[in-house]
Amino acid sequence: MGGSANLDSFVESLLESGIQAGFTKEEARRLVYQYGSNTPTVFQLASAHNDEANKYGLPLELFAKLIYGIQYEAVATPIDFFNRRTGAILFDIDSVRQYKENVLTYMSNQFSWEENQTEAYALQLDAALAEAVTSVK
Repeated sequence: MGGSANLDSFVESLLESGIQAGFTKEEARRLVYQYGSNTPTVFQLASAHNDEANKYGLPLELFAKLIYGIQYEAVATPIDFFNRRTGAILFDIDSVRQYKENVLTYMSNQFSWEENQTEAYALQLDAALAEAVTSVK
């Protein structure tokens, strides 16, 4: 990788494999900056699970983050994913609102949650969303 002096060339070297995995050039670039040397794994997961992303109505970039988080970062709950792993609840709240049900459904199926457990996680996520939004006077 070569440290920060070679960051631009490192990013450029991975873009084509990101595009081949199904991402746009900008999506691939964002993922490389976020995942660094782990990016090839993210791209491989996305390529292998593209049909699942479509099945659950999730954009491939978000789904790749989710599946990588579950498999490699011990993501166990929607709050863990949207807050601790991606920061989306703070920096991309509209995306969380748009895809929270899809992510809940996917995670519920993956972890075989009972209905009451899924509902509890949904309530936690709604509470976190409410807390993340502050009114400006």
